[in-house]
Amino acid sequence: MLMASTLTVTGGSWLVHRNNEFRTAYVVYVAAHCGVAFFDLSVWSILDNNFTYGFYSSTIAWMANDWSPPSDTRPIIYGVCNEARGSPVTDYQEELNIGMPVTVLDCGACTLDAVCFAARTSSISGCECVCASGGYGDTCLPAAVPYGLGPLPLPDASDTEVRCVHGGSISSVDVPDPGVRGLCFVNVTFTAA
Repeated sequence: MLMASTLTVTGGSWLVHRNNEFRTAYVVYVAAHCGVAFFDLSVWSILDNNFTYGFYSSTIAWMANDWSPPSDTRPIIYGVCNEARGSPVTDYQEELNIGMPVTVLDCGACTLDAVCFAARTSSISGCECVCASGGYGDTCLPAAVPYGLGPLPLPDASDTEVRCVHGGSISSVDVPDPGVRGLCFVNVTFTAA
């Protein structure tokens, strides 16, 4: 879950939620009214997720709290193969509370903009992204990222403190130490290497 007072996505960036099971009231919660802005043809992809009842809510998880940004700050949104309570999501505005148009693609359908970081992708072959120079991983991200957070600590072990990075710009993320249960970034800009 992402909670923020404002959310600005710029520079042709890509916000992606892929292969998750959400059990929270909101996946993205922005406190400020009209506090969300996407600029420069930024893309938001919602791919292969399962939305179920929240742990503290009798309603299913929604992608966003009530916000509908002005037309000049709206992202291009793709919805591909998502389920809510076991049924395919067909109306993202109604079923997941997204207050703007969503381009819905069938399961198994792929477009470069929906499943790849377009700025670092030269082409798509089937559903495989073919990276251009400076693209990393299966989706051609602008920086290499770790594949996982490592094994979880034993249940009786005390929680490992989650250290936050505050401010600045970073172009890559190191593999976390064993037992780390999360990553935290506050006012950080992610840039290409």
